Amino acid sequence: MDSVREITPTLLREIGARAVLTDLDNTIALHDAPRPTEEGAAWLRSLKDAGIPVFVVSNNHYERVAKFCEPLGVGFIPKSGKPFGRGIPRALRELGLRRNEVVLVGDQLFTDVLAASWHRVPCILTQPIELETKPFLRFKRVLEHLIDPKRRY
Repeated sequence: MDSVREITPTLLREIGARAVLTDLDNTIALHDAPRPTEEGAAWLRSLKDAGIPVFVVSNNHYERVAKFCEPLGVGFIPKSGKPFGRGIPRALRELGLRRNEVVLVGDQLFTDVLAASWHRVPCILTQPIELETKPFLRFKRVLEHLIDPKRRY
């Protein structure tokens, strides 16, 4: 999918998702931005209005994730350890849902998609909001592009 706005409440219901686990940076917000993009905010509102809980599962530190999520009333797991860490199982416990009742939304193959696969959670991959500037992230995007030439890098 190009962006989170394509992930509608109707689509989520059709695939049996009762909640969304989402990445933060470059999925619903620019890196280190204190608020979601306009598109991300509209998407979060549409899910809230439809009664679909959203839980941010991020590898970023507590202060960054808490500052972003708390004003929005969104649950969160910082330092989640994606792809192999305990963040996704913890989010499932806190939501009281099973793996097949959520969908993980993210922009990276090597963290989000791999985490979903590792934890056997359905996943929807979006394009990153912006091109990366940090060398390590740029390198990962080049590798992603080799795997999937349609990926932005």
